[in-house]
Formats: sequence, structure tokens, C-alpha cells
Amino acid sequence: MTDDAYAAARSSAANLARISGRPGHDVAVVLGSGWLPAADALGRTTAEFGLGDVLGFVPTDPATLQSEAKSNVFVLGDAANVPVSKAGSVTHFEGEVLTENIDRFLADEELSAVYD
Repeated sequence: MTDDAYAAARSSAANLARISGRPGHDVAVVLGSGWLPAADALGRTTAEFGLGDVLGFVPTDPATLQSEAKSNVFVLGDAANVPVSKAGSVTHFEGEVLTENIDRFLADEELSAVYD
């Protein structure tokens, strides 16, 4: 993991270009369920990566908050299909687990933080 935010952003942009088949993007927006009108207001969609189920929730390990579809994706808040309230305070506590597990994932270590 790098401490250089610009290098991390360049690396993420290169990965996004690679998987989408488009040379560049002005913005990447990740929206949870119920946000289709907002997405439409942003303009034409050039690439879409559906991780959600039929209701728009991303299948998520309820303990580690890791996506069940992509191991390098972590989910919290309204986007996750975990059986908890979608209140902002829940997302705050999910965030503590999520950041620790992302750090561990990037260090190629076993995920140990557990959301309960």
C-alpha cells in the first residue's frame, strides 16, 4: 500500500480503464440501491459493473464486509445486503471494520476485523 494518494488514484484509474475497456474516465460513481434517478442526472453511463442482487444490494460477508462477488471490493451502508439498519450510525461502525479489513487485504493478511 502506498501513502501517496496521487499514486493510488493513478493506479485505480489504470485498473478501471483496463477492466472497462475505456481509456479514461472523468469520474467513477458508486451508488447503492435506490439511486437510479441520481445516476441518470449525472449523464450518460459509459461503463457499469453490476455487483448487486435483484434488489440492488451487494452480497456481502456480514462479518468482514467483503463482497461475495469480488474479493477486492468491500461494502458498507445502504449498498450492503447485511441484515442491519441502514442508518448512518450503523455505517459509522461498519467503517471501522471496513478500514481495518481493507488494510489487511492490501497487506495480503487474513481479514480479522468482524462487524457484529
